[in-house]
Amino acid sequence: MIKELSVKNIKLYWNSMSEIFIPTSLWEQTRHGQYQIFEAMDASFLKDIMVDAFKENSRMSYNYLLAPFTLLMSINLKKSFNRETDNYKYQINTLISQITLNLSPLMLRDILKFQAFLEMFSYCRDLKRYRPPLRIQYFVDNPAYTPAHKKKRSQLIRDWFRLVLWYVRLRRAARGATPFKLLEIEEAI
Repeated sequence: MIKELSVKNIKLYWNSMSEIFIPTSLWEQTRHGQYQIFEAMDASFLKDIMVDAFKENSRMSYNYLLAPFTLLMSINLKKSFNRETDNYKYQINTLISQITLNLSPLMLRDILKFQAFLEMFSYCRDLKRYRPPLRIQYFVDNPAYTPAHKKKRSQLIRDWFRLVLWYVRLRRAARGATPFKLLEIEEAI
C-alpha cells in the first residue's frame, strides 16, 4: 500500500513590531463583557480582516523565519512482513526543497525576550510567596508620616529587597550556581 503526501508553500514568518488587528483601546473596553470583542464587531468582519492580511496583494510584508518550501513524501506499507525475505515493513521516501532559515536582529531580539518571559514565568510561583502586599508608591502618594508609617515603610522596603534577593537566588539556582539545598536552608531561616 502506497500513500503520498504533498505539502506546498510551507512557511513560517515572524513579524517583529507588526500592527495588531484589533485596536488596544477597543479590546480594553470590551474585555470584561460576556462576548468580549465580539460585542463591538461581528466575527465575520474580524475573519475578513485576518484573511485579507494573508492574500498575495496584501500591504503587509513578511519576514520569513522559514522561507517557503515544499515537502513530498511517499509511504510504502507492507501488509505482511517476513524478516528473512523482506528488507522493510515501512519505507518512507521524502523529498524536501531547499529550506532557508532567516534571522534578523529584530527576530533574535524577540526570541530572546520570549526566552526571558518564559524564565520569569517559571519563577513566578516561587516569587509570589515573597511579594509584599503593598507597593512603595503607596507611601509616596500618602506623605503624612507618623512613626508607625515610617516603621511600616522601612519594613515594606526591606520586603521588596528580599523579593529581589530571592529572584537572584532563583536565577542562580536555575543555572546551577547555587545548590537547591542551600535555598531550602535559607528559606527556613
